[in-house]
Amino acid sequence: MLSLILIGIASADVSVEDRWVGNENLAVGIHQDGSFVNDAIDLGIQWDPDGPDGDMPISGDMLQVGYHWDVLMWEWETTSGDDGRRIQGGPHTDEWTEVEWTGRTDNDAVMALRGVTSDGPLSIVYRITALKRADVVLYDLVFESEEDLESLAIGRTFDPDQDHWFYDTYDTENASGDNWAYGASAYDERAIGLAGIAQEDSTVSGGVCQWCDNASDMLDSAGNSNNQDRHPNVVVQIENIEAGSPVRVRFVYGFAVGGDSAVDLAIEHLTLDDIDGDGLSPTDGDCNDWVPAVYPGAPELPDGLDNDCDGEIDEDSLVTDDDGDGFTEEDGDCDDTDASVFPGADPVDGVTNADCDGVSDRPDEEGNGTGDGSGSEEGESEDDGGSEDGEGSEDGTTDDGDTGLSEEGNTDDENNDSTASNMEDSWSGTVIAGTKQGCSCATRQGTMQWAWLLPLLVWSRRRKDIT
Repeated sequence: MLSLILIGIASADVSVEDRWVGNENLAVGIHQDGSFVNDAIDLGIQWDPDGPDGDMPISGDMLQVGYHWDVLMWEWETTSGDDGRRIQGGPHTDEWTEVEWTGRTDNDAVMALRGVTSDGPLSIVYRITALKRADVVLYDLVFESEEDLESLAIGRTFDPDQDHWFYDTYDTENASGDNWAYGASAYDERAIGLAGIAQEDSTVSGGVCQWCDNASDMLDSAGNSNNQDRHPNVVVQIENIEAGSPVRVRFVYGFAVGGDSAVDLAIEHLTLDDIDGDGLSPTDGDCNDWVPAVYPGAPELPDGLDNDCDGEIDEDSLVTDDDGDGFTEEDGDCDDTDASVFPGADPVDGVTNADCDGVSDRPDEEGNGTGDGSGSEEGESEDDGGSEDGEGSEDGTTDDGDTGLSEEGNTDDENNDSTASNMEDSWSGTVIAGTKQGCSCATRQGTMQWAWLLPLLVWSRRRKDIT
């Protein structure tokens, strides 16, 4: 059953040039009223079955350029007897209501638009989503009424003219069933399938009609099939809606070669609840199902989003000041969990490198191999793995395995694809040079640190004597 939770998106007007959705094979224009055509950029529906590298080229609009017929309609009746009808079919019709398009998303998973409008007692939220992993467009609608409704009908119909550019005909192969309809090309079988679903107390019917723009005509055409210039449609009917109770409806457009394949694709996605493919749905707590990097437990990235769905944005990431000392990891804070540690801080008892400059703040560490000022007076290492004379290993570290930064611990500054494993480490979870690492925020000060200078000086003197 359809499960849809509205995703909060910051309001932002969508320009007419950006009012379309699609993927590598598909482009669908969106009119100001929500019908499938953007006359400002002359885009209805274009689909290339085998992709841009295949043999079959894009053959133009499946909805005829210059004469678009794609209609979303709804009609309602209140329990007190008031009724109304809205036809969203611009620019072909002149009865449409403008939608305020308030959000746009484009990433590796989806290209999507969000909008809102109202009509009489109804408020309507639109979410139109083109999947990047399949040639599918989800058309989600949420209706909410200020008054009790006796009935609400929502329908969609379109005019598939795939063969016009080849055969100069508007005829297509059309068929319909219980909750679906399709229109297919007679030339190469390119097809648009349409299916619909709503909550359990609803009925859904598919049909094939001619210029139908209301629920009655759509219902009269239920189950029709023909090979003419006709229009597939799907209509959803819902009875007895209480005021303030959201009504969720989904239409799915599937694009495939062959009408049955297109319908199967549409029906397959009717109940899709993990839209962005991150493994979790809104009912699982996913607070933005358009963005794969957002889900409960996701690593928080510096991207302006609430990645882990805990109600906070960018916390525990490199761009936030988590300990309130005025510095972030990007600013050089090497321990953003300790407010006494930040660039330029005064020495602090118990902290080796409070000012994050990579040099120990505690002179008594000179001559020991532990890096924490706790070595013996002769500089011997107290660790069982240390050498007898207190010198570190050949690479300047002690034998306790604490080597500081590792290659696996570094993050990639070129992108935001940090994960929990490369942002935090099992040692200390502190930060060096703006990147979370497992280290003690200190520089080793053992006697072997400068040993490499002696052979360099000898070599330099010998080279001078030779010359």
